Amino acid sequence: MEKLEIKDNFINIYENDELIYSFDWERLSEIWDYATLDDVEEISADYVEGLMSVILTTAEGQGGIVAVVDTANDEIIHYHDGSFAVKTMMAGDRLITLYHAMCY
Repeated sequence: MEKLEIKDNFINIYENDELIYSFDWERLSEIWDYATLDDVEEISADYVEGLMSVILTTAEGQGGIVAVVDTANDEIIHYHDGSFAVKTMMAGDRLITLYHAMCY
């Protein structure tokens, strides 16, 4: 069974306590300016069968990005606006994103 660990700017995937993949989420700064240790407030990730979904949010969730990484090819294969995103999950070839919009 795989286990995810988020530490600093890395999301690590372990299988039986062996590191099998490490993703530097600051790579997302090419498509989202706020992907830095200084700006990101919340990070969430999920991994299923070679695909890792990632949520990065800033400004109390008002800004964010959702991305999918093909871990076998170390390639970002999808991304979209992640404002107010709180959770993702892969369902076959579909990405499901849960949002919790809250504004004053």
